[in-house]
Order: sequence, then structure tokens, then C-alpha cells
Amino acid sequence: MASQRIATRVLLLFELLYTETDETHTRTTAEIVSRLHKKEIPCSRKTVSADIALLINFGSDIVTIKNGSNRYFMEGRLFELPEIRLLIDAVGSSRFVTAKKSGALIEKLKTWTSRPLAPPIQRHHDFPGQRSNRAMC
Repeated sequence: MASQRIATRVLLLFELLYTETDETHTRTTAEIVSRLHKKEIPCSRKTVSADIALLINFGSDIVTIKNGSNRYFMEGRLFELPEIRLLIDAVGSSRFVTAKKSGALIEKLKTWTSRPLAPPIQRHHDFPGQRSNRAMC
């Protein structure tokens, strides 16, 4: 049972860093501890540091900014923000994708960046000249 709690803590830590941090949006150790406590995950400053070291050893691209209170963020992403925006624009302006499918694809694309940097969704009908009645999928 203890190993399951540890695994849950490490996975929630990874999710928090992946979805909520980037170069301009970092989290301190105290903020991470607080967030995990809100999810009823017991941890301390030392366990967070050890878990981050474990994630780094596993290959996660987590950057540590060392100062009075360490700050962390997830650096490595599959796509950079301009690439995500380009893909979202392409999906949104496509003439053969339905509005529903377009929205679903855009939501998936947004998961490849942190929430603070995720571009706003442009709905299918926001693009000039869009002909949604000719949708094929």
C-alpha cells in the first residue's frame, strides 16, 4: 500500500509540473507541497526534492532554479508553442473537419503545452470563409 501512495505522489507531481509549469510559470517546493496536501497526498519538502530527482533520473526534463526556495518547471515538450499554434490554426481552418471534431483535436493539441501557455481555442466558425456544411469527418 505504501508503494502505491509513493507512485501516486510521484505521478501527481509529474502531472502538476507538466500541465502547470514552463519557463515563465515555475513552482516552488512549498507550492508543490501545498498542492499535493490539497489532494490528500502526504509529503514534505524533502520528499518533493527526492521525487523530482527520481523524475529527472527517469528522463523528465525538469529544471531546478536554485535559490532560497527552489523553483521547478518542465522544460522539454514535444512541440514548441509556435508549432502548437500553427497546428491549431490548421485544424481550425480545415474545410473538411467538422466543428465538433475540430474542437476535440484542438483540445488534444493544447495538452502538449502547459495550461498557462495553451493558446485560446478558435472555434471552427471563427475562420473566415469556413464551410462547415461540407464536413467529411
